[in-house]
Amino acid sequence: MDRNEEWLAQMRQSFRSDEKTTMNAIFNASSFDLVYASEWEEFFYKETDECVLEGEPIGLDCWSADNTRCDLVLFKDIYWSPSWV
Repeated sequence: MDRNEEWLAQMRQSFRSDEKTTMNAIFNASSFDLVYASEWEEFFYKETDECVLEGEPIGLDCWSADNTRCDLVLFKDIYWSPSWV
């Protein structure tokens, strides 16, 4: 397995793969940016329902090939539940 195949395998394990559109956003993206939790309590761990601490990684911003859309793809163990929604 070469480095690219290895990386893709790790990506598939790290991210939720239950939705085809999520996987398309990841694998067809022109670029990725790692996203971190802010001081606002809006991201939580699925297993414990504890808030993700500020500065902890929560997912990736995946830019479309034409750079017109950016999708936030959360790690599979993170969910979003802001108090203001």
